Order: sequence, then structure tokens, then C-alpha cells
Amino acid sequence: MNLCILIGHLTKDPELRYTQSGKAVASFSIAIDRPYTNNGQKQADFFNVIAWGKLGENAAKYLSKGRQIAQDNHWKRAMFRFRFCKAGK
Repeated sequence: MNLCILIGHLTKDPELRYTQSGKAVASFSIAIDRPYTNNGQKQADFFNVIAWGKLGENAAKYLSKGRQIAQDNHWKRAMFRFRFCKAGK
């Protein structure tokens, strides 16, 4: 099992919705500053996050734009496809 921990700031307030079956789902995104600059300008990576159930309700209740959070991800298998191209083809 792999683990990835993301630490960043919320780009906007979480958006809380409910499924047809009544399950809560909150969505938001976080920005993570890169440790280097590009020609003197800071850069950031953005990640979309979805929180289900009670976690989603708590995210909507307690988190807001600009708040720093840590999010951990677990996955068992990831599949990546790479496409190689040759110039002129």
C-alpha cells in the first residue's frame, strides 16, 4: 500500500452536497506551493479533494478558504499510461 500526504491551503470554501440517498459529500481543492520559483515567481500545484459522509460534513463546517490542511491518501495500485510521440509523426 502506498501513502501520499498533501499539505496545502484551501482555494475556496468546501461545497457540501447530498446524494439522492442522503449521503453527504464535500468537494474542495488545495494549493501546494512548490519549493522553488520560476523566474522569481512562485508556483503551486492544485489538487481536488472529495470527502464523503461525516468527514464531508465536518469539512464543510470547520474548513474555509485559506485554511491550511493535511490530507493523506492510500492506494493499493495505480495504473499509468504513457504515450510517447516522435517529432514529425
